[in-house]
Amino acid sequence: GVVDGLKGVFFNNTPVQNPDGSNNFSSVTINFRTGTASQSLIPGFDEASQETSVGVTVTKDAPQTISISETDVDAVRLTISVPQLQKIEDDGDIKGHKFELAVDIQENGGGFNNLFENTVTGRTGDLYQRQYEVSLVGRTFPVDIKVRRVSSDSTDPKKINAFSLASFTKVTYTNNTYNNSALASIRVNAEQFSSVPTRMYRLRGVKV
Repeated sequence: GVVDGLKGVFFNNTPVQNPDGSNNFSSVTINFRTGTASQSLIPGFDEASQETSVGVTVTKDAPQTISISETDVDAVRLTISVPQLQKIEDDGDIKGHKFELAVDIQENGGGFNNLFENTVTGRTGDLYQRQYEVSLVGRTFPVDIKVRRVSSDSTDPKKINAFSLASFTKVTYTNNTYNNSALASIRVNAEQFSSVPTRMYRLRGVKV
């Protein structure tokens, strides 16, 4: 397994723990499994997910549709991005604004049915994101999910309420112990990194 615990784990070529026991990173939780035939489940990882970027603005006349054909996908997590949401009054006062969106679903080409509608209300001058999870358990594949704008598109530069489908994530719920596979799980505070760090491990193995 890993040599000397956290001293044998490296983020961006920096050891998590120094030889004297001091830490270079805070709030790090690491679990190891060495690949036995009946190893225990790593806690806190009850799903496997794969995110796909979209980054396309959703307008009244241009909804965005994604297709899922893999039958082992249990849910899809939609991420909506709102660059700004605000309304500028004639006197210069900045107030909140809103828009309404809808999510429709289609199974095996059988036609779209509305799943839900949601109104996003508030005020922000910076990027805001919201996620919606759509369960696919019991659905007939392939499944198509459509994100559409219900509110009219704003043509007034003082009324800002555009949004986009930033990404979608395929989620598979799992309690897999990955027997006979050596693996590590890591949880870190994202504030310490500008992107996902590279990970390296100093290992001792078994000669076979």
